[in-house]
Amino acid sequence: MTDFSKNRAIALAAFVISMTNLLEPERRRLFLDWLHTHSKQAVHGADRKSLRDSLNSWFGTLPLPTLIQEYRLILEEILWWYELNAAGLDDIKAQRLIH
Repeated sequence: MTDFSKNRAIALAAFVISMTNLLEPERRRLFLDWLHTHSKQAVHGADRKSLRDSLNSWFGTLPLPTLIQEYRLILEEILWWYELNAAGLDDIKAQRLIH
């Protein structure tokens, strides 16, 4: 990975983490579960260091067009969890208990 690619991955991961930290704990946990599955287990951990390291690593492996696409999708997903109303959150939690 070039220095430019590494720096880009670090900057994008830092912003994702800062946005993730705006979520309430339960929404954050559910988002991180989604991210873990979406990234095919490349992104893991709930603590800041594990999340940062795994995001940096994953982002660093992606070609630029894919990186931009993934970054955008992740930010949209964070916004979705942030804006989800309480009834929708309750429905999701109920579905998770069933499965």
